[in-house]
This record gives sequence, C-alpha cells and structure tokens, in this order.
Amino acid sequence: MRAGLVALLRAQSSISAIVGTSGVYITKAPQTAKLPFVVIDQSDTDEFNSLDGTGRLRRMGFTIDSIASTSLGAETLNDVIREFIDDYTGAAGSLTIQAVIVNGEHGGYDPPNDGSDGGFHMVSLDVDIFYQRA
Repeated sequence: MRAGLVALLRAQSSISAIVGTSGVYITKAPQTAKLPFVVIDQSDTDEFNSLDGTGRLRRMGFTIDSIASTSLGAETLNDVIREFIDDYTGAAGSLTIQAVIVNGEHGGYDPPNDGSDGGFHMVSLDVDIFYQRA
C-alpha cells in the first residue's frame, strides 16, 4: 500500500503541480529534495479476518507530511492533499482503496542544525486507509 499511495499522490495533478512528479517520498526525503515535498510514513496496521475466510480487509494508518519553506506553503499543500484523499475510493497502484478516513492534522517547524533561518514548516495529516489484501 505504501508504494500505491505514493503513486496515487504523484499522479494527482493538483499535488504534482506543487511538488512535481517526484516530490512524494516514503519514510524520508533525500537531502537533495527540493521544497516543497511530501513524505508518507506508515504508523500502524490492523487485519480484519472473517470466520469463513472470505474477508481480507486491512487498515493501514499513515502520516502524510507536507513540507515547505513557509507555513503557508505547508498548509496549502496539506489542504490540496486533504481535499483529494479525504473519502477517496479507487485504485492505488495494484490495490483498490475502499475508504480513507482523515483522523486529524498537526503542524510544526523544524529549525536547521546550524542555527540559521533555513528550517522548514510541516503540516502532518493522519489518515486510515482501508483496502482488500491481495
């Protein structure tokens, strides 16, 4: 699902218009990544098994971080992602998403290690994605 979510976000024109087609990363962005960009990280998972063996529903929790040089830039990117992903159903790579639930969001600022003004702003979106296991 991680790779499918990355492919889904990269393919969405309103998101790629802000970050480009390669500006969505799993777990961490490379040091050469240009702002703004998106980092997704899996937070947890649940399996929903049925007694007759027919159900293969899975829930995966993700944090989707919108990272930019300004607070407004991070908020704008987060708003575009939230508008697209909230209640999304459909393909994500080779899997099919049955539901997306947005649980909340929070923001912050990460100052640079050298004490300069070159830190970055981040807004994190917490979502649960439900899909059928293959």
